Amino acid sequence: MSSFADETAGDVLVKDITLNLPQVGVGLPESLMAQNARARQVISRVSREELEDRLLQLHEENLLHKQHTQKQEDKIKRWELKQTTPYCYVQLRVNTGCGS
Repeated sequence: MSSFADETAGDVLVKDITLNLPQVGVGLPESLMAQNARARQVISRVSREELEDRLLQLHEENLLHKQHTQKQEDKIKRWELKQTTPYCYVQLRVNTGCGS
């Protein structure tokens, strides 16, 4: 067990997953298991506040990407509507001013 702990370590129950690694890693190449172990070591060196900041930043980026995706889907729907609307109907509507 590592000697590094943050100020809330006594408050939170933590399951030690290192004992279960051989069961989880069944069928995985050794390189992936080693990479996963290195990633856990790197994360354990980062402070809790920094991890929380990164989580919030990723969450905000995810929301922005979702909003952008929604806008693009709306544009695609409008474009599809334009493509399926008969040209003569559009011209009639524009010439008569019915769309106002």
